[in-house]
Amino acid sequence: MNSIDKSLTKLKDFEPIDVLVNNAGHGYRAAIEEGEDTRIQQLYATNLFGPIKLIQKLLPHMPEERSGAIINISSTAWKTHKENVENDHQEPGDPIKAGQVIVDVIGKDNSPKTLLLGSDTVKFVDGSINSKA
Repeated sequence: MNSIDKSLTKLKDFEPIDVLVNNAGHGYRAAIEEGEDTRIQQLYATNLFGPIKLIQKLLPHMPEERSGAIINISSTAWKTHKENVENDHQEPGDPIKAGQVIVDVIGKDNSPKTLLLGSDTVKFVDGSINSKA
């Protein structure tokens, strides 16, 4: 039994499940010719196939009313050049406030498809948009 199946077994007591939050993820930076196959496979297993499998397994347990929310959290904290990468886990922001914003937003009838949280994320996206203008 894999970790997803184990978790679902424990969640049976909490049905119906109306919110799924995918927050697992990690990064791996390497030039294509230097990338290690095992590390690349782990990256895709965690960041892509893990959330897909979790959604596939959990969706049938979500309310029959076809309501609920699936929230995928990702980070924009990484810089684009290897020599500039810093990750001291001191990102600005308040995770409790972020969680409250997410709860408030998914409770609305017309919730956004994308939600930017944190000044660093907004600056990153704003910079990307302005560089293309």
